[in-house]
Amino acid sequence: MKILHITDGIPPITLGGTGRIVIDLAKAQADSGYETVILTALPANKKMTEPSGVKIFTIPAHSERWAHWRCVFSLVREREILGTIDSFKPEIIHAHTISRQCGYRWMSALKKRGIKLVVTCHDVSHIAYGKVTGREKNLFWRDLKRYRWSFNPFRNVLIKKFLKNADKILSVSDALKNYLARRGIQAGLTVHNGIDTDFWSPALSKAEARSKLNLPVDKFLFLFAGRLGYDKGSTLVKSSLPENAGLILAGGGYDQEFLPSRSFSFSDRTAGQMKSIYASCDAVLVPSRCLDCFPTVCLEAMSMRRPVLATSWGGARESVIDSKTGWIMDPLDETAWKSRMQWCVDNSDKLDAMGAAGRERMIANFDLKRMVDQLDEIYTNLLEHRGLKGRCCN
Repeated sequence: MKILHITDGIPPITLGGTGRIVIDLAKAQADSGYETVILTALPANKKMTEPSGVKIFTIPAHSERWAHWRCVFSLVREREILGTIDSFKPEIIHAHTISRQCGYRWMSALKKRGIKLVVTCHDVSHIAYGKVTGREKNLFWRDLKRYRWSFNPFRNVLIKKFLKNADKILSVSDALKNYLARRGIQAGLTVHNGIDTDFWSPALSKAEARSKLNLPVDKFLFLFAGRLGYDKGSTLVKSSLPENAGLILAGGGYDQEFLPSRSFSFSDRTAGQMKSIYASCDAVLVPSRCLDCFPTVCLEAMSMRRPVLATSWGGARESVIDSKTGWIMDPLDETAWKSRMQWCVDNSDKLDAMGAAGRERMIANFDLKRMVDQLDEIYTNLLEHRGLKGRCCN
């Protein structure tokens, strides 16, 4: 079976969880016998390294200023993507996050080519310009005020029209599926993201990881992985961090004044580096004050045997079991976060059991192979409906 994954960006060009998921999925499918290719946008000054077993096709990345017009109106972008499609001739196209670079116009040309289209909704970008809380009454006016001249009043209507060409729309969490349904996009099935639990397993002890990263050996350390910002809960972390604990920051956009005497920053977020960072911490924070649809950090942390303190807004509650593999808390309840973070510091001897429970849950429910098998069934059913077989090598 020939599969083309389409997504706006992948590591190391972009560092979000979606890009990592797409690469790992494509590699796993290639290992299973698929002929798998990724199509993504590449800035002119960047170079792309192809992962083992997966070919990368690229189109030029453009400024995001007019992304919300280009994604539904650009004939140039449509021709670029259809050119790759006609060259590769996939049986399945699996689209992921595409609202800022790849766009949607090309979807209308797939049925006459006999190609089946699967769309996975990883976030709210099909119906919103940025992060949402899930509590907004009027996204139209909020996005208009925020984006002004780059706001496209026709964007969401046209995206919904183009998505009607999809043979199957999936969501990465029930929380996201329900939110999209309220906004007029029906995702028929939830397929939770999976990760390679064999890779995401501790190779170093905590002491070894801290020695490697030059971190204090005896201090309790929380990990905050991702971009600093109010929507990701950075202000909550700053106000709730216990006085007798430190903070590891892994990602970009960090202010040198963000807890300067108590934080340790790492800008390199390659998978190998992140394994060492997870191994070095005592617990992981995911305090998002937005609809965090299905945080990859939760999956990686649990697979690395670390308990997770996670937001109740979004899909974290579908992976983290409250009081067993971590805790689920309202990100607006600072008292609850302060209390639980202090409890972790005072009861660090009880965290290993929670980490072990998280690892067991990951292997049983969120391993990459499980995700590949679910998608294989979906692809096969679509192709059998067209009169073709599923996995070509079996």
